[in-house]
This record gives sequence, structure tokens and C-alpha cells, in this order.
Amino acid sequence: MSLTALVQNWWMMAIRGVLAVSLGVALTVWPGLTLSNVVVFFGLYAIIDGAWSIAAGLRATTRVLDTWPVVLEGAVSVVLGVTAIVWPFLPRGFIYLLAAWGVITGV
Repeated sequence: MSLTALVQNWWMMAIRGVLAVSLGVALTVWPGLTLSNVVVFFGLYAIIDGAWSIAAGLRATTRVLDTWPVVLEGAVSVVLGVTAIVWPFLPRGFIYLLAAWGVITGV
């Protein structure tokens, strides 16, 4: 993705950041939150963030080879989000995978 495309679409990345911070604040202030609720909220967040990431990648340029990493990140996020919602009682290993994906996409 070129620097010009990134500068022109800065607001799309800003919305992803606001969405992530909103999720963190909501999980922090929610009283009596259970692990299954956290997983479902993460699933919803991952689906929305992934769809937004795919849209940002496709909007940035018409050359698919320039944006494939952003679109791939979005697709993986959507798949993880759907998995978290469909399978709310996840094994511990999958929860570690979700946490790792959050750290990787955050970096």
C-alpha cells in the first residue's frame, strides 16, 4: 500500500483504533463480566474490525497485490470472530490464539 493511499484513508485506520479502544473500555467497566461474554464481545469486535480492514484494503487501491496483507488480516479476523461466536466455550489453546492475534494485529 502506498503512502499516498494510507494518507488519503487515515480515517479508516483511526476508526479501527477507536473501535479497539472502545472494546477495551467496555470490557474494563462492565460489572460482572464473564469469560464467555468477553469471548463473544471479542468475536463481534473481530468481525467488525476484519470487515473494516478488508474495506480499507480494497478502498486504498485497485491493485490487489499492494493490499493483500491488509485484506488477509481482515479475513483472518473475520474467521476468528465467527469462530469465537459459534464456539463460545473455546479450549484454552484457542483463547491463546485469539490473544496472540490481538497482539500481532496491534503491532
